[in-house]
Amino acid sequence: MSITNRHRCISILALMLFSLSITNTFGETNEYRVVWSDDPATAAIIGWTQSGGSNPHIECGLKDDGSDWREFEVSFTTTFDNKLHAEGTPLISNFVQLSGLQPDTAYYFKVVDSDGSSERMWFKTAPDSPHPFVFIMGGDTRTNGDPRRHGNILVSKIRPLFIAHGGDYMADCSNDEWRQWLDEWQL
Repeated sequence: MSITNRHRCISILALMLFSLSITNTFGETNEYRVVWSDDPATAAIIGWTQSGGSNPHIECGLKDDGSDWREFEVSFTTTFDNKLHAEGTPLISNFVQLSGLQPDTAYYFKVVDSDGSSERMWFKTAPDSPHPFVFIMGGDTRTNGDPRRHGNILVSKIRPLFIAHGGDYMADCSNDEWRQWLDEWQL
């Protein structure tokens, strides 16, 4: 994946809704997201914010109980540090590229580092043939946090296959605003 594609992938954080069931994290990871930058039936990128720990990776497989899970190393790391805004610490995100996935299939995973692991989460790949599915289109979430948070909670109840996010994510594009947006996305 080229650097341009990596940046596009990162900037389109919400391209795919990932059906997450998050309650707590025990490692030094948070702000989870799954995106598509290639064939959504056979590939996905899992991203998260790393705030400590070492040896970050994911464990992923088809069985909810983890009995068939394999370990996948970080494919690339990106640091978002908007120098125009002095507030906030840089946002360090790890990404694991998955390929060769089965279409229309649930995948279970957790993010692991030296300090522990996240709760088990899951996402579903797209079908590879015409098939009905639900998706949500939205955008311009930069202002008015209450409706944004309520909308994120509603999306979690609808459980669409993906979300296409257009428009502005935030007003100033500061590190703190990105972190807040990603934290609220976890709802």
